[in-house]
Amino acid sequence: MHLRYFQLVVLLVVLAGSAAQAASEASELERMFRWWNGAMARPDGFSAEGFRRHFTEDAVITINGTERVRGIDAMVARFRDIQSSTDSVVVQVPFIEEFRSGEKIFTYHESYAVIDGRAENDLVMGYAVIRDGKIALVNFLNYQPGAE
Repeated sequence: MHLRYFQLVVLLVVLAGSAAQAASEASELERMFRWWNGAMARPDGFSAEGFRRHFTEDAVITINGTERVRGIDAMVARFRDIQSSTDSVVVQVPFIEEFRSGEKIFTYHESYAVIDGRAENDLVMGYAVIRDGKIALVNFLNYQPGAE
């Protein structure tokens, strides 16, 4: 009985260490979305200070070929607007697929939103450009199955 208890404790310690290591090895993009998910869930979550931890001052977010936002102050305003017009939004992390090539992080992930009580699921793929440890560009393609 004591051997099984010891094995269980060892397994839990190994799993906890693996989870901590995975979190510390998360990419800049994954760390940003973990922060973003938390910020989206709080009324005062989106602040310039929060965005500055993850983005360069001149960062650009492009979705489906259209520039949606440029710069920290514009990000705060844009995401507060999204926050106020949705019931919830969550970006799946860890991503379905992610890899890095130089200063680009490529991703394929899902996002889930509830808007006016209606659930939406988007498939997203694209990349982020990292400059000096922060996101300088997000260039994503967004697809909503069933919205054709």
